[in-house]
Amino acid sequence: MTTRSTKTNSVFLSFTKNHDLYAVDQSTTKGESLLLNPGPKGDQGIKGEKGFTGAAGANGSAGAKGEKGDTGFTGAAGANGSAGAKGEKGDTGFTGAAGANGSVGEKGAAGANGSAGAKGDKGDTGPVGEYLTTSSYLTQGVLSGDQTILEGADRIIEFVADIDSQSWLSLNKFQPTIAGNYLITLNGWWNNADISGGQTNVQIRMNGSDQIFIVQTALQMGTGSSVGGSKTIHFNGTTDYVEFTAYTSNTTSQILKKGSAAGSGTWFSAVLITTGPGPTGPAGDQGLPGDTGPTGPAGDQGLPGDTGPTGPAGTINITSIPLSYNSPGSSGDVALDPGSGIMYIHNGTVWVMISGLTMSTVWGD
Repeated sequence: MTTRSTKTNSVFLSFTKNHDLYAVDQSTTKGESLLLNPGPKGDQGIKGEKGFTGAAGANGSAGAKGEKGDTGFTGAAGANGSAGAKGEKGDTGFTGAAGANGSVGEKGAAGANGSAGAKGDKGDTGPVGEYLTTSSYLTQGVLSGDQTILEGADRIIEFVADIDSQSWLSLNKFQPTIAGNYLITLNGWWNNADISGGQTNVQIRMNGSDQIFIVQTALQMGTGSSVGGSKTIHFNGTTDYVEFTAYTSNTTSQILKKGSAAGSGTWFSAVLITTGPGPTGPAGDQGLPGDTGPTGPAGDQGLPGDTGPTGPAGTINITSIPLSYNSPGSSGDVALDPGSGIMYIHNGTVWVMISGLTMSTVWGD
């Protein structure tokens, strides 16, 4: 045990060695030590009261930095951060050229023709021409069989048409529709009479009452007789017509004979007198056109044409610069990162990667 004590002008160190107590006077240059023989051990002194705790001593200076320890184990990865805000949509690429149109479908069948319009009125006959031609204005009537003529009055001769290109003979009346002069010939063949002294005749009457032609002969008992003749008669082409009559004074009646099958006995003929063919009259007005037939069904739609090739993309001026979010640029600028080959577009604030567009898909000046 080492103790320290003080004495005027002296400093002693006391220590024990082999249970002996020594004291050293450090005030001498020799530092002599004295063996102190202890007396008998005294009684245990009363324990003194606990002294006040001294003030804390000042902190000592920091020790030298120790060597670097071994690297600790890598900690588990932290949870993923939340996704960043979605960038603005890039500009739409240029539209390729349109494909060629498909071929046109077959034309539908034509609709049925409309019904014919009404026939226009017949044009007026032109003036008489200067050259002769075969007339189509001819009517000839014959008996269909022998006709009995009752005595004492004029009886209508019942003619039927043998030649009638203009249909001017109807109901025993000849009524032409073209104004002009007509040569009319009438012949009658009477069977023999029962008495003598009387007479027979044939007549042409105009418009039902005017007698304009008559030929007569005396009754012939032994043989029959023929009477006839011709006359030129003018017709107005509208209301004028003629009828043919026969008269006999024979007792009761007398037979007016047909003759052969061709009507050689009793007959009449009427023909328009002309000097040559006139020019053809103007055609009548065209009839109204018939209604248009319904439209036929449309043909099938042609198959669509193949899609045309995509048109070339427009030229994009590309700035080849290493990119970062604060690299300079304006909205709509396009740039290429030479390190990655990825294309970017500036949205007015930062550069945004153009998805799917790299150096291999775009070429710029």
